[in-house]
Amino acid sequence: MEGTKDILLSMPSSQKERMEATIAHTQAFTGVKHQQVFIRTAVERLCEQLERQYNNGQRYTLPPTAPSL
Repeated sequence: MEGTKDILLSMPSSQKERMEATIAHTQAFTGVKHQQVFIRTAVERLCEQLERQYNNGQRYTLPPTAPSL
């Protein structure tokens, strides 16, 4: 299994409430019961869409980081 990294995510209250409502009303159909799974799935789908649209379906590589001073 792949390792994980914690991130801090802030979002408008209305967007969080929309997500909570969507999860509550669709979990029987999707199997998604947790906000983390919902967010991870959304990120994966958008990345795949943008990779297909702009990068011939290939994953982007990380951009180089600036050297530390």
